[in-house]
Amino acid sequence: MKYAAWALLILLSLLTVISGLKMLGAYARPHPAVAVAKPRVHRVRTPPPDTLPPIDLPWPAGWEVTPDDGSQRPYSEQITARLKKHGKVIASIDASIGWVDPPGSLDDFIDLLIAGDISSAKKGGQALATPVPEHGTWRGHPTVQYEIAYVSHGDAMRRRLVATKGSGSLLCLLTIKATGKNFEKNLPRFERLMDQFPCP
Repeated sequence: MKYAAWALLILLSLLTVISGLKMLGAYARPHPAVAVAKPRVHRVRTPPPDTLPPIDLPWPAGWEVTPDDGSQRPYSEQITARLKKHGKVIASIDASIGWVDPPGSLDDFIDLLIAGDISSAKKGGQALATPVPEHGTWRGHPTVQYEIAYVSHGDAMRRRLVATKGSGSLLCLLTIKATGKNFEKNLPRFERLMDQFPCP
């Protein structure tokens, strides 16, 4: 009887210890390996060697022009012009000059933009057909451009983006976005701006 009591006491003690270990999460569970995070190496961007040239374009009459204050894009200059009808924007044109470090090919740059457009459309529940980039010229500079069609706030939209490289690491972009027939209607204005927008 004495041995049975001791055996029962030992068993209860073991159960108590085991229960305590389970509560602490240390029973029959190996300690996870400690992952040592490698420090990220941040590449420091070299600031532009010179001040970016201003964008001075003869915008079409009736368009509202909004210069970029540069607070969000310290490495680029941008101007946006919007055409409104009954208070609603039916077309817009963006002109920008950016400084790219390090400079890459125009084709690689356009491929990144297209991938971003497809990803954004997918997140918004739209199936965006993969556009085929086209090569051309912009005041003597080689260009790559592409066009997409999508839906924004219930409106069918079209957008064309043209990119060219200037001197050094400068990159120039001109983009038109418009609803329905307003795209074709304002495309000649867009092309005239290209002729009057020298990429330095």
